[in-house]
Amino acid sequence: MTDGGLSELLKLAGRRAVPDEHHQARARAAARAEWERLARRRRWSRSVWASSIAAAVVTAVLAPAWFSSHPAPTPGAGHAQAVAMADIEVATLQMVTGAITVTPRNAEATRPTRAGLRLRTGDCVETAGDSRAMFVLTGGTIVKVDRNTRLSLDRGVVTLDSGALYVDADPKANDRDVVVQTPLATVRHLGTQFEVRFDGSAVVVRVREGEVAMDAGGTKWPLSAGWVMGLKADLRPERDQIATYGPEWNWVAELPRPFTLEGSTLRAFLDWVSRELGRRWQYEDPSMRERFDSIVQRGPIEGLTAKQALGMVLEANELSFRETREGLVIVRR
Repeated sequence: MTDGGLSELLKLAGRRAVPDEHHQARARAAARAEWERLARRRRWSRSVWASSIAAAVVTAVLAPAWFSSHPAPTPGAGHAQAVAMADIEVATLQMVTGAITVTPRNAEATRPTRAGLRLRTGDCVETAGDSRAMFVLTGGTIVKVDRNTRLSLDRGVVTLDSGALYVDADPKANDRDVVVQTPLATVRHLGTQFEVRFDGSAVVVRVREGEVAMDAGGTKWPLSAGWVMGLKADLRPERDQIATYGPEWNWVAELPRPFTLEGSTLRAFLDWVSRELGRRWQYEDPSMRERFDSIVQRGPIEGLTAKQALGMVLEANELSFRETREGLVIVRR
């Protein structure tokens, strides 16, 4: 890899995408208006969301529509049907922005436009230059797919042919044996958040949290949080330290892991924001913890990024935040 090659590859995620779907814009506008109303009333436990707000948000891209990409077999279809019946569900689409292509094994391509599509062994997922996707594996691990990416699924294996993906393996997930396979190397997570990017000649792995094990040509390299490693066909690794937040991670934030705000505590919400943004959080005054940690939150945040939801929720709790090198500091307004 030539000088600067690694940094050029890391820039492939591109500029932060701005969803332009009309219903998403309506959902965010409606949610913001409702949060402002709640902040003025300052009455949390009795806040009631208007049905129009719920309807607008539910129509956003996260609305579940559970359907399968594989039609039920019909009598007399022979061996092809037997193969289809043996297919196993391995993931479910959680979010789609733009148009993606899912090609099931032994079937023609389909173009899902909403969440809920069930993915099975052998399925190939492709995103275009203006689309991204997020799916959850059956064990609970989240996989986010960047633009211009092609990958396929099998039991315990995500094969990345080109592009980039991000794995968010929650400690509670039940699929710790999941690996990401590329033409050059295999990456196994050890309970972590990491990105794998392959451009056809080099694979780059960036670790945001935890640790991964990278294996190529019989050689293994451990990689921990805050480090990036690039590898080409000569198997000479290039390593460097990186930040776990910033512009390079912006595309990941556009596909937030689902979180139910209604009935959760402020602390649980802030922990979710922290994981999504890769930034620690703390109260400006430690005495604030006793008062604010257990406040029960109301209302939906579907259709919003973690950063958008953070501003609205804190405002409704008469709080705000500032960003420092150390992370997010929660302050009184």
